[in-house]
Amino acid sequence: MADTTQKGRHWFNLIMIVVYAVIGLFVGNMVGLVAILPFYEFDGMTALMQVTNVSNPGSWLPLIILQGVTAIFAFILAPYWFVRRYQSQSLNDLISIPQNVWIPVLLTVAITISFMFVNSVFIEWNKELDFPAVLDWFENYAQEQEASLEQITIFLTSFDSTWKFLLAMIVIALIPAVGEEFLFRGLIQNELHKATHKVHLAIWGSAFFFAFFHLQFYGLVPRMLLGALFGYLYYWSGSLMYASIAHFINNGFTLVMLYLYQIGAIDFDIQETESTPLETVVIFFIIGSILTYLFVRYQQQKTFLPPNE
Repeated sequence: MADTTQKGRHWFNLIMIVVYAVIGLFVGNMVGLVAILPFYEFDGMTALMQVTNVSNPGSWLPLIILQGVTAIFAFILAPYWFVRRYQSQSLNDLISIPQNVWIPVLLTVAITISFMFVNSVFIEWNKELDFPAVLDWFENYAQEQEASLEQITIFLTSFDSTWKFLLAMIVIALIPAVGEEFLFRGLIQNELHKATHKVHLAIWGSAFFFAFFHLQFYGLVPRMLLGALFGYLYYWSGSLMYASIAHFINNGFTLVMLYLYQIGAIDFDIQETESTPLETVVIFFIIGSILTYLFVRYQQQKTFLPPNE
């Protein structure tokens, strides 16, 4: 009976986590819109209509501010309020920083870069996914959404100055690395594990939520695989730090490559690069597997278990 009660509490916590995140998303969007009003002479209607106007270079700063504020509320403040309201553990317990981190940090960086090459196969496959005729309505909707989001992404990752690149690194790489890992791995994965007592279900379930929350169907599968990688890094190590580092590397690496191309430091555009050759994918899969094995073995030498055990 006690076990059933505990499971019910964890399922309730999962629901409340999602509720808090959605509320945070809404409130953050409202606060973000207020924050960008000075760019539009305090005209709210103009701000709503013009902030996503990718043909206007002046929309870059308001849009990146809006995204940053929204992400802070949805992925950092809302989960924080949930922890303060419903959980007895402190944030120090949830976000532990282990000792002697250099070896696992280097392994995490190398694993993530290797995984990016492997995941390119799934990115390409997901982009080319075709639906049966009966689902044409959904396919058209998903393609329109993808095209719109792609335009915004290209707009936000076009840097004509160093300060834009640095601000984008904070909003697109750093804030998601901290906030999304806090929400999806630190809270959702932990609660799902406690509710089901099945660690792999918890990891893949939170990875699905992570992918679905981005509302990009043509990136759902590769983003879910990425979320699973973050989840396993967290489970094996017991620290969100490694998942956050992997998340930051995944997002930040692309931004760095784009910036280097745009300032002429390198001569290829990562956004226009053709599909990774299969033999390269296989090589990085083998390298990534070996590095992952070394990461797990390193963590097994420690005396503590992950907090969700």
